[in-house]
Amino acid sequence: GDQTPPEVQLVSPQTDILLDRPVTQITFTVTERESALKSLPTVYVGGSTAAVTYVSGYTYTATPETALGEGTHTVRIVAESEGGLAQERYTVIVGGGIEAVIAVGKPNASVTLNGVNAVTDSDGNATFTVAPGTYRYTVTLDGYLPIDTTATFTASQRSVSVTLVA
Repeated sequence: GDQTPPEVQLVSPQTDILLDRPVTQITFTVTERESALKSLPTVYVGGSTAAVTYVSGYTYTATPETALGEGTHTVRIVAESEGGLAQERYTVIVGGGIEAVIAVGKPNASVTLNGVNAVTDSDGNATFTVAPGTYRYTVTLDGYLPIDTTATFTASQRSVSVTLVA
């Protein structure tokens, strides 16, 4: 029997770059050489499911309920065969702003980036929407030394990790 899950590969849109127009269609391939897929692959965009259409060969398209507009979107493609489940996750960014994450690892830290203040969430992350570039940021949390440094954020480098020292 088939022991190998299918292979999922995003064809378009490009990921980890800033796209200048909304995304209305996602194209991807699912390669399965040993057994048939159990069903059409499923494509999740944010919290909703996109309509998937088989094109030809190993190629499929998915049409999101609404076009992927300005912002950072997660596209998750799931396919299953007798060999198992394959799941791939992609980040699609539309417009000039990227979601920059400063990962502190501790909740309730105060983070200031580019003059904007935020408090880290329960996972210890502070998220900001910025244009690509280099920014000064500060991190403060009672009981730890403050941090004042810079980070460069691009479409492919969207997070920076910080280690607080007591």
